[in-house]
Amino acid sequence: MHKNRIGFFFFSKVRSIVLFENPACREIQNKPNMAHAKGLLYRCIWLGISMAVLATQARHLVGGDMTYRCLGVDAQGQSRYEITLKVYRDCREQSPGQPNTPFDREVSIAVFNNATLQQTLEFKTRLTDSTILSLRGSDPCVPPPPGLCYAEGVYRDTITLAPSVRGYTLEWGRCCRNETIRNIFQPGSAGVVFTASIPNTTLCNNSPAFKNALPTYICVNDLFTFDHSATDADGDSLVYRITTPFTAGSPLDPFPLPMPPPYPQVTWLGGYGTTNYMDGNPDITLDPISGNMEVRPTQLGQYVFSVSVYEYRNGTLLSEIKRDLQINVIECPINYPPQVSLPSGPDVRGDTLVFYQGELACFDLSILDINGPGVKVDSIQFSVTGEVFSAPYNASLTLTTDLLSPEIARICWNPGCNPLPIQYSQIYISMTDNNDCPGPNQAFDTLILQVLPPPTPTPELTCIRTTGAQVVELNWDLQVSPPGGFDAWIIYRDTGTGWSPLVTLSDPDQRQYTDSSAGAAPCYYIAMRTVCPVPVIGSPSDTICLSSKPEVNLCQVTQDPAAAAATISWTFNDVPDFSGYRVYRRLPGSQTFTLIAELTDPTLRSYTDVLPPGAGPVCYQLSVQDN
Repeated sequence: MHKNRIGFFFFSKVRSIVLFENPACREIQNKPNMAHAKGLLYRCIWLGISMAVLATQARHLVGGDMTYRCLGVDAQGQSRYEITLKVYRDCREQSPGQPNTPFDREVSIAVFNNATLQQTLEFKTRLTDSTILSLRGSDPCVPPPPGLCYAEGVYRDTITLAPSVRGYTLEWGRCCRNETIRNIFQPGSAGVVFTASIPNTTLCNNSPAFKNALPTYICVNDLFTFDHSATDADGDSLVYRITTPFTAGSPLDPFPLPMPPPYPQVTWLGGYGTTNYMDGNPDITLDPISGNMEVRPTQLGQYVFSVSVYEYRNGTLLSEIKRDLQINVIECPINYPPQVSLPSGPDVRGDTLVFYQGELACFDLSILDINGPGVKVDSIQFSVTGEVFSAPYNASLTLTTDLLSPEIARICWNPGCNPLPIQYSQIYISMTDNNDCPGPNQAFDTLILQVLPPPTPTPELTCIRTTGAQVVELNWDLQVSPPGGFDAWIIYRDTGTGWSPLVTLSDPDQRQYTDSSAGAAPCYYIAMRTVCPVPVIGSPSDTICLSSKPEVNLCQVTQDPAAAAATISWTFNDVPDFSGYRVYRRLPGSQTFTLIAELTDPTLRSYTDVLPPGAGPVCYQLSVQDN
């Protein structure tokens, strides 16, 4: 009696829980067959206890599928099939010390006759294998996000089915999914349903089996491609399609009663659906023939969808296998390959470095390793090769040795004058990021070296002035350094009988010359001569002529660019026989002199010019006005 009272108390308490929490068990109240009611009762006791435990822990399922293999016909003429159910769950801890729900130690798979949609069998199969998965991402170099844990549970059993032309549908449902799923309504209250359809048993058909497991995480804004195809032992034709996942149960009814097809589907959250399964550009697509999947996700988060493979034989649909999937889109650090950065300047033309004959030139190439956020700067190995670095050209190459970004490669070369060595040559740059995964991250680039005749810049004859009777001082300038192959300055003079070379000066740094035999009112210009690869005389400077009054100091240059005024002065020893002076000024960048003053007093010996702001250096000329 004591034991019966305890048993009755337990029965009463559990029954009250079950009847309140699980509507599926209410049929006990209406069952006249007590044996059957007793079986249901035990089921409900189990469910009630499970519901109490799972009320806060049931949200953990992340996908799976069900497949089968035909084992032939037994002696009684019944077909035997090996059934495999794979279930994936989230195995991370919900909170410290509180793991997620483990796999069910035993599941009940229901079998429905396709002809009547009546349940003909419910077989229990125990957990065959349970494995914590090694997580894979779309990029093998990106580690899984912290806390992510997936486990695979495998249930496998053999069943025997009576002959049926219409075949059977196998079904198992369970709740619940993760609450953090982004694209369906109330994901924490949505369950999963795994099914497999067996066609006419006389065919002894084998279901398709997916070849590859989908990576558990992919990178946001990266194009992800995946082979989601399947194999079929019977050689049937397979067609692939993205479909809406099935759902069953609730947090208060985690083990729903078996149901025949059709099965309820998850409810897509607003903005998502069969034309937008997840946030992507492009959205997720699946090639129906190859099974190749592609998506470029644009938002972080967890998404669910299903992939169905339809099996056809001679144009007739035999079966559908539906794989339920959850995928995580994460922010992935990006390890870019190294790249070369060229110097700037007029002698860099795109990817071409210009060298001039007879002139040494150096270029610095920067080898950079610029990675995405969260990825450290890697060490680099690189090489620069090309025929220009060997005989007879003998260009030099200097490399830095710290192996940190940026690395510097300095190329220096004087191509020489005669003969012309090469018009074009290529150099090849190989760069290796040694810290990349899964192996060396290599990049290559090619640059072109071009050799041209040296330029012959035009000198500027800045001013001339008298320093004595028939003595003239000439001053000139050059805005750039004398080029390689410089040979001489050639000064030309015209004293009224035509132009002829006055003097040849070989010092490239010389900027002044005194003509001691100027004669009356000479004119001058200057040019540069180069000899690489052959003698060439460049463009002449402007012509400057001396006034017919050589006693007047004709030119002065102010070199102070900040000066507000400049004073020019001159000497004249004889009694002037003219009426005054004209003062001309040339500003920097101008090629002509402009009249700025007319002085009517021939006895003047100086003039102060008010300068424009920042004008200098300024050049002046002075001429006399005859009576």
